[in-house]
Amino acid sequence: MRERKCVAAFGAHIGDLELSFGGVAAKCAADGNRVVFVHMTAGERGHPSLPPEKYKEQKVREGAESARKLGVEFRLMPYSDGELECGREEALAVCRAIRELKPDAVVTHWKGSYHRDHAKVHEIVKEAVFFASLPGFGDLPRHSVRALYFCENWEDPKGFEPKVYADFSDSFDAWVEAIMVHEFVRGRGLPSDYPYADYYKALARLRGIEAGFEYAEAFMLDEDWGKGRLRLDRFPWPQP
Repeated sequence: MRERKCVAAFGAHIGDLELSFGGVAAKCAADGNRVVFVHMTAGERGHPSLPPEKYKEQKVREGAESARKLGVEFRLMPYSDGELECGREEALAVCRAIRELKPDAVVTHWKGSYHRDHAKVHEIVKEAVFFASLPGFGDLPRHSVRALYFCENWEDPKGFEPKVYADFSDSFDAWVEAIMVHEFVRGRGLPSDYPYADYYKALARLRGIEAGFEYAEAFMLDEDWGKGRLRLDRFPWPQP
């Protein structure tokens, strides 16, 4: 029997992880692993007419329902959309989450982002992974993460070059159903006509073709963690 793994994913806003990592997360969960989505903010300032507190309520409902459909756990940090900083408080909060969850792998945003919050989360998570491995921070035992992956987001393209391709063909339909829970993906009530669903479905097919799968998601690796390309039938590790 395959050993059960834990993957912790940290995103800037509710919806980011679902689009960038949701397909592989669904497959990983279906394989019997524990997957936890930790959203640093709700993304509550993204609606043109709803006040942030109302849109936050909607986003939390959508995030929880999408997580249920993907088979992952849903968590929300207490930070504000557009105001993230890579400070000691934020890094230690994520450090504590990592020590609590004890993930084998961590997933977050790539650093080359046009979006301030995405870039900050990248920095926060890298700091937190480092802190989590050291003694002397908080009351939980230290934990060393075995692998750190950066997922592909349309707002994080600068310098992104796929290094890891992970198959999620068996979970494609479940992923599509889960992302369509989000109003902004469906394009209703929002000023942007960006075709999120079309873009990410096409991207999944493209990455699948590149790797010899039907559908796949691509990831970067941290420069300090390893080089070369990986083709994963099972995330987070290659099959033995």
